[in-house]
Amino acid sequence: LLLCPNEIPEILLGRASSILKSLKSTTNAEGFKCFIFDKVFGPDAQQQAVYREVDDSIISCVDGFNVCIMAYGQTGSGKTHTMVGSAQDPGVNRRAIKRLLQLSKSRKHWTYQLSMSMLEVYQEEVFDLLVGGAVDKPSGGDCVNGDLRSVHGLDLSTQSRQFSPTGFMTSTSGNSFAQPRLSQQRRLSMVRLLSTREDELVLQNLIEKTVESEEDMLQLLELGEKRRSTGATRLNTNSSRSHMLLLLRVTGEHTVNKTQSRGTLILADLAGSENVGKSGSVGRRFQEATCINKSLSCLARVFDSLRKRLKPAYRETKLTYLLKPTLGGDAKCLVLVNVRSEPENLDETLRAIQFGQGALQVAPWKSSNLGAPQTVGSRCPRPRFPSHVISGSKACVRSHAKTSVL
Repeated sequence: LLLCPNEIPEILLGRASSILKSLKSTTNAEGFKCFIFDKVFGPDAQQQAVYREVDDSIISCVDGFNVCIMAYGQTGSGKTHTMVGSAQDPGVNRRAIKRLLQLSKSRKHWTYQLSMSMLEVYQEEVFDLLVGGAVDKPSGGDCVNGDLRSVHGLDLSTQSRQFSPTGFMTSTSGNSFAQPRLSQQRRLSMVRLLSTREDELVLQNLIEKTVESEEDMLQLLELGEKRRSTGATRLNTNSSRSHMLLLLRVTGEHTVNKTQSRGTLILADLAGSENVGKSGSVGRRFQEATCINKSLSCLARVFDSLRKRLKPAYRETKLTYLLKPTLGGDAKCLVLVNVRSEPENLDETLRAIQFGQGALQVAPWKSSNLGAPQTVGSRCPRPRFPSHVISGSKACVRSHAKTSVL
């Protein structure tokens, strides 16, 4: 739980650790509602302190786990600051990639390759944020049956622009999403979501770039961040109008016994939930807010279904469909709940905290995508993700966690 640096009541800061005692919401004699989180950060918390709490999840990715770290909260609560940060004070994204590079070079008898993609979900459409970069320029063409690499339920094309950027192809399971009219430039960056007969997600037309140095990473991150959709509202002059997802794939092979590991890390800077009455959103801003709120509500329902061990409605929105491989099965998820402290934002703050509580109650299942020795040129078997999570012990911020909430 991260408190936005506004006017925080001193009594709340002084009792931040002691009042978070019950998993279910309760009200004590002083009128405080009590919740439990794995960690609470005040408004003066440093970026490095926040990152230290998520570092175990980054290590898990190298170990062969699917991992998702997402920032959730109302608009203007500091999510982008937490995930993106700045050149002088980098957030989780930059620190995570730097850590992955460090780990991939330091482990004995293992060779690793790190690749990344960036996309945004804007008004229920998915767009590639790295289109037009200096490397891996689009080559055009259509290779529906071409080379695809499995990323634990995510399929990322190893060659740029393999698929037609227009429209959306009906998946093998019969699911499709309608596409509105778009400019030609916008169509060139469109990503199409399909699924295989095994119900694995395929991202068509998505550029994937190899990252070999910190300089490569900074160049790609800056390119993607500049292309993200933003706009001004009454509550935030630079409001993110889309969900931004940074997809990182770590593939490794043991140099002696040829064991292979494949890890996927999704770093999600979610758009903020928004009260359109307070934000003054009209026209396009209203449409954006409607799509944002719908997808966040669906995400909350997915966590609720996982908690109850029911089949989640992942396909209800593009966001939940994209996050599916890191929310079910053996995946690990860490939620950073950002809240504002102003009295007028009490309702939104309470909803954000309740979202975190729902995510915290999802049970873990320990496993990893560590493959047995493979013949040269073969691929590790694709992991299967069940429609529900096998029950287990309470989630927490440790290497065996399924879902953690800060």
